Amino acid sequence: MVAEYVKRMYHKDTLTDIWFWRDSSGNEVDFLVEEGTSLKVFEFKSGETIMPDMFRSLTRFDVISGNAVFAKTLVYGGSENQERSVGNVLSWKDFGW
Repeated sequence: MVAEYVKRMYHKDTLTDIWFWRDSSGNEVDFLVEEGTSLKVFEFKSGETIMPDMFRSLTRFDVISGNAVFAKTLVYGGSENQERSVGNVLSWKDFGW
């Protein structure tokens, strides 16, 4: 999924720095994209059912980063896109396009 996103950025000539983050306690965010001085962060989950704890790492990173995150997105195995107070939910089918 990350490779597809990078290819899309390359073809649109919007290639920017991307990262993965993990702390010593095992908290991690799968995909971080720099946009100016802010970050978009993504967590990938294969499950088709959205559970509140799926947002835990995104929220933790937002706090640790000093609220430098302007978009938190959970990409999951389901088909319904949603906007939630904790972040956006995006179907894997719609990621990177």
